[in-house]
Amino acid sequence: MDYHKTYTKLYEEHCQTFEALAIKEIRKCKKNEFSYSTTKDEVNNILRNLLLEGEAELKKNKLQEARFNFYKMTTLHNPNSALDNTINISLFKYFSENIKSSSLTFPQSLNILSKYWAVDYIKTQLHDSKIFNESIFYDTNLKDFNLRTKPDPIKNLREYQNNQKSKYKLEQKFDLTNEDEIEIIKWKEKISNFNNDEKLILISIYINIKSTVQTPEILKLIMITGGVFDLTILQPNYKNKKFYKIATNGFDYYKSNQRETIRDLILKLTPFKMEKITKALKRHLQT
Repeated sequence: MDYHKTYTKLYEEHCQTFEALAIKEIRKCKKNEFSYSTTKDEVNNILRNLLLEGEAELKKNKLQEARFNFYKMTTLHNPNSALDNTINISLFKYFSENIKSSSLTFPQSLNILSKYWAVDYIKTQLHDSKIFNESIFYDTNLKDFNLRTKPDPIKNLREYQNNQKSKYKLEQKFDLTNEDEIEIIKWKEKISNFNNDEKLILISIYINIKSTVQTPEILKLIMITGGVFDLTILQPNYKNKKFYKIATNGFDYYKSNQRETIRDLILKLTPFKMEKITKALKRHLQT
């Protein structure tokens, strides 16, 4: 059986579904006169939650290692037919040797993997400034807007392989075992689940309790919040901007959904074992 065709069909269907979901939310936000940055955060949150659901499903079905090792599997085959053979040979072999659940078939595992990769792809496209930016959001009616405007890297294996090398810099910069590589990827993905607002809230919490926070926890905070960037902090009226207000006021900036936001943040922080900041968050739940 040609499982590559099965995978391709499933992946395309999932991409269409999640692209439509993202575009629908973008148009809804524009209609409600939300800003570009707010809209991007809203859509990112939706896709991020879908990724978290996908991770849980991968873990439940013991497919995490297959996802992490997919790139290495592609390098075992001729690039001209790498995707076909990766799925039909290497991935099928992995499934046969490692997945012991009699209730899960190989096509079902392909559906779980393709669904996860489709969400990840649409989320990546959302953050490509050439595809979605302020000019497109404000200056067009979004009637013909789409998020899949360039070749999909999961279909273009040469591009996919180059992207993976560039993204993680593992082979060039580190002398790592396969287990080390997987561990790095896992933590990078956990960090990517925090949006800018959540990072600013963590900074706000830290500012209020910094005298009690030890160096390891500070370093973890730097890792999580390191990608925060907003030009408004460089403007004369920065104190009136959302970026500054969240960083200084934390949860008080929000009029609603405070408790839900706190719970989500505590859940995301759990694997990082940041005791002082987590305790501070829990105190907010009790107020």
